[in-house]
Amino acid sequence: MFEHLENPTVHICSMGCVENQLDGVRMERFFAANGWKLSTDASEADLVLVNSCGYTESLEKSSLEAVEKLKIDLKPGARIHLVGCLPAINAEAVGENDGLKVIPRNLRVLNDLIGAKIPIEEVEANALPPDENRVDKFRSAMITIKRGMELIDKAAPFKLPRGLRQFGSIYDDRAYYIKISVGCLGRCSFCAVRRAKGKLMSRDPERILQDFDAGLKSGSRDIVLSADESGAYGRDRGTTLAELLREMLKRSGDYQILLRNLDPEWLIKDLDNLIPLFQTGRFPYIVSPIQTGSELILKLMDRGYTCQSAAEAFARLRAEVPDLILRTHLIVGFPGETDALFQETLDYARRLKIDHFKVHEFSARPHTRAAKLPDPVPSGVIKSRARRLRRLGLEIFARSFFS
Repeated sequence: MFEHLENPTVHICSMGCVENQLDGVRMERFFAANGWKLSTDASEADLVLVNSCGYTESLEKSSLEAVEKLKIDLKPGARIHLVGCLPAINAEAVGENDGLKVIPRNLRVLNDLIGAKIPIEEVEANALPPDENRVDKFRSAMITIKRGMELIDKAAPFKLPRGLRQFGSIYDDRAYYIKISVGCLGRCSFCAVRRAKGKLMSRDPERILQDFDAGLKSGSRDIVLSADESGAYGRDRGTTLAELLREMLKRSGDYQILLRNLDPEWLIKDLDNLIPLFQTGRFPYIVSPIQTGSELILKLMDRGYTCQSAAEAFARLRAEVPDLILRTHLIVGFPGETDALFQETLDYARRLKIDHFKVHEFSARPHTRAAKLPDPVPSGVIKSRARRLRRLGLEIFARSFFS
């Protein structure tokens, strides 16, 4: 299709989560390895790829708006293709879009698209693209302060304030990313991403450890383990996340391991094995998304644990690994969430042994069980509750910052 071009050029626009951003970098490296020029200007490109996201209605809208804007910029003869999660999540929204070709989630299709000599299976991405919009001014300032204090620490060791230890990591351009798995074993009633990602597919632990060694050799201090559900790693291979981490910790050097998306279901099940690993001091924090403080809402979410069991796990982590920073996510406005049930989440967040939480506003996605539930919460109420919960989150973060 592009064989007649002497110096083909590609423009890739990625949106959404860290995992999607990494796929975007992987595609860039794939095209570069096959002799393509990368362009930040879509009007110069022979091929434009929109790496889409459909996690929420808002992100879906942003993806489709990006397509329409980029179509206007296309030069004559150029092609625009849609990749990423959106086609699998909401094909109806994509519809019959003139001039837009949809590529399935399996990126191996790109091999045939350009007649690749180096297949995408042989290309990895270990860093996020530079993006000023991903890091706000506050986080940027915290990263700068943290780096300065780390330099001082080398000359006269001291303990960084608890709050500062949360920054850097995934927002730091020095972080080294390793994808350990794709997909999940979950059954969450609200999640549409699993339609795009599918069932859990864990990478070979030996390949992961090779990447880990390469990261250490590169001088990276922050090693980020990327996965849609890191806690489930290895369950399809007869191993576990704890076993993988145990092998990593056999390596010496100045490094720390950052865990993304450690679902409470797996945290609870493997807590006895994970605590001794966390006690090594190699893990600055974990993110474990509990999602709600209401047992009734959690049951409707079908998450595989209870609010009580998650709180007990967090309390045990706080007692046995006091330096470990604990972070979670909370969803407001899930169908059936009354004022009283929302108050349960507020009270739960106050009691929970955490340092920080992120608030998500519920977004009904097509083909999910949650979208069919009765008693949807009005958007205005969702936004009001989100503001209240975020205010509480700031109070909790401020309280833990210098502890």
